[in-house]
Amino acid sequence: MAISDTLLNTLFDGRYRIVRKLGTGGMANVYLAEDEVLGRRVAIKILNDRHAGDDQFVERFRREAKNAASLSHPNIVSIYDPAKRRAPTTSRWSTSTAARSRS
Repeated sequence: MAISDTLLNTLFDGRYRIVRKLGTGGMANVYLAEDEVLGRRVAIKILNDRHAGDDQFVERFRREAKNAASLSHPNIVSIYDPAKRRAPTTSRWSTSTAARSRS
């Protein structure tokens, strides 16, 4: 039995419409989303709830977004919005270009 993802088809932070989950990692989930303000598709990486309250994980996540944002290369996604969700939780996330599949 599959577990339903409560973020699918929701408007995240009043701006990003979550389309589908792209993947899961050790500290975050990555979703394909539509930026309803700018009309573009983005990948949104959301820190897992279990790590959102851990200052070390939050700092690592923030550093990762900052370091990635300083890079510019065709094979590296661009970071658009490293942020903290304003309500109702303290989730951390970053948005980046949504890479297109070559297949």
